Amino acid sequence: MKLVYESIFSNSLRAFFVAFFAIIGTFIALCVVAIGFYALFSLAEEETFSSDVKILADAHGSRKDLGASVPVLLQINLSGEIGKDGVTPQKN
Repeated sequence: MKLVYESIFSNSLRAFFVAFFAIIGTFIALCVVAIGFYALFSLAEEETFSSDVKILADAHGSRKDLGASVPVLLQINLSGEIGKDGVTPQKN
């Protein structure tokens, strides 16, 4: 029975490429899984409505931006019954 001896250089080169391609394969698999989760959860996003923000005059007739903690009135025009399907924003 003959034993075949490989050089330490070819053994180390083979081990390097096995480890290198194992890391590359793991990285590609993680990318595929991440893209799959992104595709799965992006389909479940809710429909958003476009909004036109207007700064209207207050009771004194002035128009200015207010701070984040100042109470303001909000007007939203909707058509349909709230709580049921088919509620849509009205366009003025």
